[in-house]
Amino acid sequence: MKRRLSRSRVRRYVAVIVAGCIGSVGAVALCASGASGPTFTASRVPGGQTVAQIDPFAKKVLWAWTQNQAALTGGSQEIELTINAGTSWENVTPPGLRVESGDHWINGFFVLSPTRAWIVYGGVDKGPQTIESTSDAGRHWSTVGQLPQFYCGLQFTSPTDGTCTVYAGAGGSMGIAIYRTVDGGAHWAHIFNSYMTEASLSKRTPKNSLPFECDKSIDFINATKGWALFYCNADLVIIYRTTDGGVKWTPCVIAPASLKTEGGGFPSPLVLSGNHGAVGYEGGKYSVIYVTDDGGTSFHAVSPPGKRRPWNVDVLTPRVWRLAYKTTIMATNDAGESWFTISSDANSVSKPRKYAASAPPINFATDTRAWLTQNNELLRTTDDGKLWKRVPVPGTSQVG
Repeated sequence: MKRRLSRSRVRRYVAVIVAGCIGSVGAVALCASGASGPTFTASRVPGGQTVAQIDPFAKKVLWAWTQNQAALTGGSQEIELTINAGTSWENVTPPGLRVESGDHWINGFFVLSPTRAWIVYGGVDKGPQTIESTSDAGRHWSTVGQLPQFYCGLQFTSPTDGTCTVYAGAGGSMGIAIYRTVDGGAHWAHIFNSYMTEASLSKRTPKNSLPFECDKSIDFINATKGWALFYCNADLVIIYRTTDGGVKWTPCVIAPASLKTEGGGFPSPLVLSGNHGAVGYEGGKYSVIYVTDDGGTSFHAVSPPGKRRPWNVDVLTPRVWRLAYKTTIMATNDAGESWFTISSDANSVSKPRKYAASAPPINFATDTRAWLTQNNELLRTTDDGKLWKRVPVPGTSQVG
């Protein structure tokens, strides 16, 4: 199973906290200074209801979080689950959270497996953020604790081990604070901080810390190993690595690609199996895949064949990659040793991405089965992406 950042970050909701500026619900944080940071793009549906996040697993399991972003209060919000690829759905929203109101807005959703997930809810711009979790596919939910700050991006690598990362961005730079839990979110320890310090304000990077420059996303594969992936306006390709759970960070060795970028970064996390891994890099006019064969210590670039294009990169495994651009999918099953192209009947299987955590419309669950958000609809393919079928989602006006 490939791991994602909350494409709930997209893996994924991610919000940004800046001094004097709070990120909006599950989406983008914009400050008076013009600063912005990682986000994911929701798929709007008519009537205001939104498919805010999808998390596919294997062939037929899909979690979906829907919101009404048109209502200031009183709108519908639901967590839906299907185990048969959308033929039928079960509303597994925790009791009392089906309507957006007061301190009962669902502000975050993280999925670890087909049966285990976490919800964060509270006020839109103030107050505590409560964490609820389920271990039985949403049949039962229980309150486990609160976020250590308002607001941080939640990620779990096991039922007990998790992090909550504060992304504090301004003017193309970003400080990071990391909190860690070992009991499923009941208690948190502040383990790392690189923002609003004397070093960050002077742009110096202390030993074992992270540079203040560029936007970033943090992703862990277990309780000790993780990577900081950078998204920069300049021609910089930067990855940092931790082996002690995020306390200390060291730069990875990056072999330069053959082309210079106009700025770009890593929209999705590193996919690692043993010592082998891959992560997509999307620049201004072209995309490459950075590959590691030493467990994520060093990386080298692999370029797709043909005309240089800004591909949306989806890494399923260290060797299986799918790249989408307009109505074409470029595919490899052997880490770029050979490639083949797939022509899609969709209007487009890609869209421009500006921030590190923005979601692509296409999300492969296996090499042949994928989900696509397009023109306010959720679509599914079972033949590598050639043909797509509309999948109605409960809670949205697609149903009918």
